[in-house]
Amino acid sequence: MPHQNLIFFSDLDGTFLTSRKEVPEGNLAALDAIYEAGAQFVPCTGRSLAAIPKVLLKHPAARYAVSANGATVTDLSTGEAIHRCDLGHERTRTLLQFAEGRDVTFDLFADGRVFEHRKTYDRLAEFADDPYQLELMRSIRTPFDGETEAFMTTLEHIERISYFWYDPADCAALLEAVQQVPDISVVRSVSNSIEISDARA
Repeated sequence: MPHQNLIFFSDLDGTFLTSRKEVPEGNLAALDAIYEAGAQFVPCTGRSLAAIPKVLLKHPAARYAVSANGATVTDLSTGEAIHRCDLGHERTRTLLQFAEGRDVTFDLFADGRVFEHRKTYDRLAEFADDPYQLELMRSIRTPFDGETEAFMTTLEHIERISYFWYDPADCAALLEAVQQVPDISVVRSVSNSIEISDARA
């Protein structure tokens, strides 16, 4: 009997994917079984939509995807966002000010992609000691030049931001500073980063 009402939700990094950021053959077989049973699979991730492995986005079991820590839910059949909780430009400008004068990244998850200023993009190896994490960070980020605040005006939907650091003093200062920003969610998936989204995400 088909299971049209059965939906499987899964995190990706550290859960559905290997430590090499790859999809195991056994998990692909599980997706085939989910589809054959008439059920659905929903990848859920802090990644941007574009950074979800294509093999998952194109699999017939996947109808929706939850990306950017829940800030966006996308109907994969149409490419349309059916739910959004944007961080927005005003709060993002405030978060950018907290990064100024600190040796940290300022990763903009926006419009289904990730944007990184070239000055920190070129130094990502200093912020990621895991080679597979570093490879992923480089592959999913698009570097940009010029002033970050000016670049932000070209983005329609700012879904979340993240900071990476290697000086613990920067971590402590950022964690204290972001408490000033209303209605946000602060989470950590790796030891030297914090990820900030709208509280509803």
